[in-house]
Amino acid sequence: MELLVSHVILGVVVGGAGFFAGWWLHVRIPEKRTCVGQSDEHLIRELISGLHGLSTRMAADVNEHNTTVSEVDRRLTLVQSQGTSELGSLVDRLITANRSVQSKLTETESKLDDLSHKMEHHATEARTDVLTGLANRRAFQEEAARCYSRFRESDQTLSLIMIDIDRFKQVNDVHGHPFGDEVLRGVGEILIDQFRGRDIVTRYGGEEFAVLMPDTGVAESRRVAESVREILERTRFEFNGKSLSLTISLGVAEMLSGEDLPELLKRADQAMYAAKHAGRNRVFWHDGTLPHPLRSPQSRKVQPRQDRDDSAVAETY
Repeated sequence: MELLVSHVILGVVVGGAGFFAGWWLHVRIPEKRTCVGQSDEHLIRELISGLHGLSTRMAADVNEHNTTVSEVDRRLTLVQSQGTSELGSLVDRLITANRSVQSKLTETESKLDDLSHKMEHHATEARTDVLTGLANRRAFQEEAARCYSRFRESDQTLSLIMIDIDRFKQVNDVHGHPFGDEVLRGVGEILIDQFRGRDIVTRYGGEEFAVLMPDTGVAESRRVAESVREILERTRFEFNGKSLSLTISLGVAEMLSGEDLPELLKRADQAMYAAKHAGRNRVFWHDGTLPHPLRSPQSRKVQPRQDRDDSAVAETY
């Protein structure tokens, strides 16, 4: 009788494992899939096919185990009624079946974890700029929507800084795209170093970057923007024996009451282009009506470096 009870308990455990697997597939995996874009349709199909195969295999394994348990239970009934000496072999068969299904369930769980990690990795890649390692425009839009929701639901402030590398096209035209890529990576590293972990630093597109600053007012975001401008102005980028100085133009805006995200983005853009039109290498901020200069930095004269080989090139853009 005790053995029959153990069969019932085992059946419940196995059924529970099957239910857990079904829940894991239905809830956890689709949640990870929400970050995957339509351009990744082939990968989505591949992953879903893998999940379907695993769930089918798990169902077959559990069904096979249930069949074995039912057969052992039937034989036990005969043993008890006929008084045969087959009890030991039946117990051994049941133990073997239990071990087999446990091994298969463990293997399936491991494969489910592998698929989940693939999905997580791909979701991360879909939100990351390959060249700089920063968040991409897609990630910016997602994070901006979250920040905007928090802004509307609380008294939290929100600022946006738009950044554009001055005369970047000349870098590619004169020095080649590999040097241009090196510059983009270098600017990305500086931005990551200068902003807080909670700030969302994004390669918005081309040579343009965007930084969302949650819980930050315009005074603080202007200060940080000016600090970043000064650091980039002092930085020299080195590549294949060439040395290059660059500047950036920045536009700052703080989210206003009753404003939406497109309006915030538009004002930060307007401030950035005002900085461009005023001579570049400047920070402008938008008060909700007009862009204003933070300050006008003195023009810099290009001085060739004396501590390098004559074959190296020193230029400022």
